[in-house]
Amino acid sequence: MPQSLFKDVTDPRKASGLTGLLVTSLNDLWLANLEEPADSRAPEVTDKFTESMYILANEPSVALYRLQEHVRRSLPELAQHKADMQSWEEQSQGAIYTVEYACSAIKNMMDSSVYFESIDRLLKHAITVKDQLNSAQGRR
Repeated sequence: MPQSLFKDVTDPRKASGLTGLLVTSLNDLWLANLEEPADSRAPEVTDKFTESMYILANEPSVALYRLQEHVRRSLPELAQHKADMQSWEEQSQGAIYTVEYACSAIKNMMDSSVYFESIDRLLKHAITVKDQLNSAQGRR
């Protein structure tokens, strides 16, 4: 019986996933073409090997691995940006509260001008009454 193309995988059915597919297809190709001379088999084997390597390189798990690498590299920076944004949000919320409180205080002061005018009128009236009382006491 001819030897397996891959010495570490004696039974291609035991290999799993794309590796098993690659081993099985290359072994089948190799074993099917043993009768032909090596020169005529070489292009077909290399084409099949290239195709298998292309499939293996673009396997979804490789894409997910690359995605995971990207996330691992960019996550600390994104976390720092998030923390900065939260800090800026807290600072801006504090500033907004301060401005709203100041605007409320100014509005209340504007509304209280009516009361100050009333107090001013009453004080002037009280001074007038006091002057009248003083002059009435001075005549007696």
